[in-house]
Amino acid sequence: MFLAQKLGMTVARLRADMDNGEFVRWSVYYARKAQREEMERLKAKG
Repeated sequence: MFLAQKLGMTVARLRADMDNGEFVRWSVYYARKAQREEMERLKAKG
């Protein structure tokens, strides 16, 4: 799972330690970060 890897956790630990709300917030953070990076890449490409 992407989020577990990014946070340096196993999936089992992530599920045990993180509630659903926090999981959603992290997911939104990384989705927005990816969007910003893609927009910057496209802008630089011209």
